[in-house]
Amino acid sequence: MELKIYSPQDTGFIKKIDWNFEELKEQVTAAAQEYETSVYTDETIKAAKADRAQLNKFVDALNGKRTEIRKKLLEPDELFGQQVKELTGIVKNAIDNIDSQIKGYEERQRSEKLAKVREFYEENVADLAEYLPWERVVKSEYGNASKSMKSIKEEILALIQKVAEGIAILNEVDSPYAGDMKQVFLRTYDIGMAMAERNRLEEDEKRRKIYAEEQEKLRAEREAKRRLELSA
Repeated sequence: MELKIYSPQDTGFIKKIDWNFEELKEQVTAAAQEYETSVYTDETIKAAKADRAQLNKFVDALNGKRTEIRKKLLEPDELFGQQVKELTGIVKNAIDNIDSQIKGYEERQRSEKLAKVREFYEENVADLAEYLPWERVVKSEYGNASKSMKSIKEEILALIQKVAEGIAILNEVDSPYAGDMKQVFLRTYDIGMAMAERNRLEEDEKRRKIYAEEQEKLRAEREAKRRLELSA
């Protein structure tokens, strides 16, 4: 399949529109100079309007002729465009057929790869599945052909180890906030954030105790003062 243009050839395209440009330019320049220096009085304002209308008519005629010529120049291109569109439409149907099959193949490959990834996950997650469900492990990129199984397996094993170590650490934590820490860890899989949550809760508890002690002290002082006033 090869596109061949029989007419016009490269040298056959219109290079220039021949018209009496120089002749008109000379006449227009002379007339314009005359009108540019014209002075109209109240009595000749009617003539001014007539002159303006004549000049506008000339400008409109020029632009109108340009539009007419442009339309004629574009007629071959419009037909050519319609013919090209017809041909590309025919080819597009073939492309769509091939494209749908390629996409179907790629989707099957993607599904098969993700199935293998899940199989590897299930073989290695063991009893951590309740803490590390498949939905938290799988990534969209794992189905891409550009993502190697080797790198995927390394990522999954690293995540499993990270979760296992985190759970083991939290199981040894002796703190009333162990449950809160585990919630943070299972949300982020970040043991550092879990530890930070314990520190935050402990600091909050200290501040509550200090506040409660201060309030109790103020209450005792008010009570002592009341008793003193009653005994006076």
